[in-house]
Amino acid sequence: MIRCINNPKGNTLTLISKKHETACVVLNLVGDSAERDIEIHMKPSEDSRLFVVILVQLNGNSSYTIRSFQRHTSKQSTSDLLCKSLVRDTSFFHFEGTITIDTTGAHSHAYQKNDNLILSSEGRVVSEPKLEIEAHEVFCTHGSTTGYLSEDEQYYLSTRGVSQQQVEDLIAAGFLRSGIQKLLEAGITLSEVESLYGRAGLV
Repeated sequence: MIRCINNPKGNTLTLISKKHETACVVLNLVGDSAERDIEIHMKPSEDSRLFVVILVQLNGNSSYTIRSFQRHTSKQSTSDLLCKSLVRDTSFFHFEGTITIDTTGAHSHAYQKNDNLILSSEGRVVSEPKLEIEAHEVFCTHGSTTGYLSEDEQYYLSTRGVSQQQVEDLIAAGFLRSGIQKLLEAGITLSEVESLYGRAGLV
């Protein structure tokens, strides 16, 4: 199953992978001077894989909070969450990601990564990963990175006649597109990935 969800209207989203299924979801969020608090619940079933890529683009004075919950109640289940945020102007992004593996979730794998790119001096990011592990023989990883535009990349492109705005746009697009590329690891074909680019507005 492959889905692309653009700017969901509600504040709660539940994503489930069925038994023996590989499910891939791209969630695309664009904010312009807005404030939102969104909960995302990931529930992989036994012997299934659930891949979720969240792409966040904030402009103006937007303020977005995403709280993700990767809940493993079934054995041999896999969840993989990648959240990439692009923060411009005076926007603020808060990511709070929780991985929970219940006592019934033995032999499960859970991965979580939050990458943030700030494109202004006034943009802000807070990232809070959490683990709640109650089962044995599980594998979990989580991590977070926050960075700014690379001066080396800006200089390299400017020497080739690329304007400052074009430099930002190129680097920003590459940063977000790399998130969807991750789905190739889930067995998604290149043509399907390119289709997701279009549905997420990254072409």
